Amino acid sequence: MLALAAAAGGCRRPAEGASGRAYTCLCSYLTDYDDTARIEVDVCVPSSKTPPEAAATCASDLSRNYAESCSCGSPRDACTPGAPGACRNR
Repeated sequence: MLALAAAAGGCRRPAEGASGRAYTCLCSYLTDYDDTARIEVDVCVPSSKTPPEAAATCASDLSRNYAESCSCGSPRDACTPGAPGACRNR
């Protein structure tokens, strides 16, 4: 039974209720010392937001600093915003 579950886990299907697209984005922010730093994030962007907007929120949360700007690549797989791993440091 465990082997069957492990084999099924390798299949890639959109999550049930997926309402977003995954992006990899690079965001810049100021450190506590006013130095410019960058963080690369993987973020699940809901259809109601633009990729840079969602990435800035994600990067700000992860870096604990305000993300000034973000640039994102092409959309990837369907995803579920708010799910575990929907915003993570790359």
